[in-house]
Amino acid sequence: MYKAVTSHFLLVIAALISANSLRTYADINDCSNLSIDAFDSVISISISENNNASGVIVGHNQVLTVAHALPINSPVTAKLSSDHAASIIAVHEGYDLALLSTDTEGRLPIKLTDAELAKQQAVWAVGFNHKKQKVVSKGQFLKTSYNGLLSTARVEPGQSGGALFQCTADEVSLSGILQSFVASYENGNLINKGRSSSVPATAIQQFLKAFQANTLAKH
Repeated sequence: MYKAVTSHFLLVIAALISANSLRTYADINDCSNLSIDAFDSVISISISENNNASGVIVGHNQVLTVAHALPINSPVTAKLSSDHAASIIAVHEGYDLALLSTDTEGRLPIKLTDAELAKQQAVWAVGFNHKKQKVVSKGQFLKTSYNGLLSTARVEPGQSGGALFQCTADEVSLSGILQSFVASYENGNLINKGRSSSVPATAIQQFLKAFQANTLAKH
């Protein structure tokens, strides 16, 4: 049994966006030398024998991911130093967010940002690709639209549910949850355009507050 709430929210998996006429963001304290070890809050989630997604530790034994990546009536496994069974405890279908309960092995949760991204500010997309390898891609924030935070941080299949990080004064914080990559069909093939969309921190905050306040409808 898990708690869920629905709302009218259009999820666009692939869209074309423009980054013309954006001001330059001062590249100060962007943590360009930050080690991949700083991203230990991002984990791999096994959703079937051959498929995986990503998740972000946001609390003690709590992992946030995207709802669309999770199977219906199938087991979910959180993969850290060891494999741990995970249960879905809350879902927001409108925001495309899901909260899992699992053993996070004492890893520290990532701080959720309280600062808005500036155009062309450096961001990092972190998640596990379809080969279950942790991938870190640096990019720039473009804009916020109806389908989330758009950036030039490239993501691949399997990274949905991973983290979009920002860094200020060497402090990493969570700006969004990776949701999709921007793509187009060319000659019958789906082409990754190297841009991505993420669920923004404002939506994450509302989702977690509703869960903590026990105001999500029960299924």
